[in-house]
Amino acid sequence: MDIADSTQPLCSLAAKFWRLLQLSPHANRGFSHLYTNEDVVADILSAADLNFTEGLLDMLNGSEPPGVEYFMTTPTPERTEWIVYSVILQKPAEVSQIYIGSGTGQGGCISRMNTYKRQIEDQAVDIVTDAHLRPQIPRYMGRSLKEGWRIAHVGALVRTPLPALVDRAWMRLTIRGIEATLTAALNAFYGKHYMNECIELGLWARQECPYNGLCSSNAMSEAFGKYEYNPQTLINYEELAKAQKERIKVYAKQGEQRRVEQKIYWCEKHRSAFASPKALSRHMSSSLHDPDKEYAKRLRHEQKLAMDARVRQNAIDRAAREKSTQEERQAANQARLEARRQEKTLKENASMKTCNAAEARRIRRIQMAREKRKAVSATDKHTCKSCGKTMGSSDLLKRHITTCSRKRDNVEVKARLKRRKQREYRAAVKASGKWTCKSCGKTSGGKAALKKHGAVCKGVA
Repeated sequence: MDIADSTQPLCSLAAKFWRLLQLSPHANRGFSHLYTNEDVVADILSAADLNFTEGLLDMLNGSEPPGVEYFMTTPTPERTEWIVYSVILQKPAEVSQIYIGSGTGQGGCISRMNTYKRQIEDQAVDIVTDAHLRPQIPRYMGRSLKEGWRIAHVGALVRTPLPALVDRAWMRLTIRGIEATLTAALNAFYGKHYMNECIELGLWARQECPYNGLCSSNAMSEAFGKYEYNPQTLINYEELAKAQKERIKVYAKQGEQRRVEQKIYWCEKHRSAFASPKALSRHMSSSLHDPDKEYAKRLRHEQKLAMDARVRQNAIDRAAREKSTQEERQAANQARLEARRQEKTLKENASMKTCNAAEARRIRRIQMAREKRKAVSATDKHTCKSCGKTMGSSDLLKRHITTCSRKRDNVEVKARLKRRKQREYRAAVKASGKWTCKSCGKTSGGKAALKKHGAVCKGVA
């Protein structure tokens, strides 16, 4: 909802803004430089590119306080916007709690929103985060979170696009002023910080509100960082920065004295106060203090539990990613296997065709060899005379002759016939008395054999 469409509610907001500035004695000097009267406040709010959540301006003029359901339906801010936001904390059987803050970082509200996002992620795995472990969380909100409260919703009440560098000075003051005005008007301060400005600006009695506040300070009293600015703006930032540094030094000294007097963030052993819970926890866990003290043990134990929970959550996330990756890998493997099967089928078909062609060529060669052997057999060329088998060439015939079984049989038969003829011949020679030794009567096979026998014969005639 654009504020240009709601002049009367805007004037009411400007009046509350101006009244709160008058009731804030420690307000930042930038407000007194920029907002000189109520009309100037109204003009600046009209000139700013602000978007209010639907129904917010009408609610500031209503007779009944808003329910928690209204804040639960506020929209989620964009990362690069400047905002005034609300945080709702809930716990079973307890009244809801509300915190109102702002995000005016150099890049938008992303840093502030990431703080709550990490806290919500820790809630999902039941991590209890101490304030000293996450100092960006407001003090009383951190205390509630430690007591078991949970962040239910974070939504934007007022939004504006990230301003140009030349406009950030006065826009930051405007956003902080709206934050302080809404905090006081909606009774969002913590109990002991319920100040006079809340009593005067509060639209309803504190008991009528269906929630309890968690805010601890007036946003108009906060210091500013060093940002780019336009020298022609209504604020002299050089003078403002110098005054802020001096004021911060005074506040720091007063805060140190107060912590020592009230023993806030106090180490009894060393009789010293520290600037923050984080500084105290570092001291309690250091070697300067007793490392075996129960507080240090509990702190290390809580840190270990938080780390273990994060490790478990990371393991769960990693398992989910691995499962998704495994399913994708299985689908890819299945696709590759199918492609390989198709490729194998194509190769088998091609191989079958090749085998069929090779088989046809082999059969053709056998047929040609048979035809050639028939032609050779007809001319009785390259034919074994023992078995009558025809070879394809003279070399094959020679190799066949050395292994032909029929030839071996023929050789044995011829040898028997030869021996028998020799016996018959010797018998005939003996009968005729030719080549017979006269000394022993032995018949030789021939003249030379008889002569040789005669040289060695010892027979008696």
